[in-house]
Amino acid sequence: MAPIHGMMRSIQEVTRQLASLNSLQLPDGPLQEARLLQLRRLARQIEASFPEHLGHGERTADYALLIANAIGLPGDQLTDLHAALLHDIGLLTLPDGLLTMRLL
Repeated sequence: MAPIHGMMRSIQEVTRQLASLNSLQLPDGPLQEARLLQLRRLARQIEASFPEHLGHGERTADYALLIANAIGLPGDQLTDLHAALLHDIGLLTLPDGLLTMRLL
């Protein structure tokens, strides 16, 4: 697993890049695509540390979007649900071996 301080630097860098996208004044479509690419990049870092979670963030985001569409959320709120890609980011802060421990 990546050391916590290294992962925090990665998270901060992606956060900085996401914030800097706003200054580009791109149209909404390309801006949202660029944000989604950055979120997916960070999600891949999570999956690299936890290969057993491969695709889990994408599936979670897909389910969140399906539910949001079913209840009629407007498009601007749907975009924010892509952050579900990162719902397991806290796993990166756990000590090595904690997730593989067996309970007696």
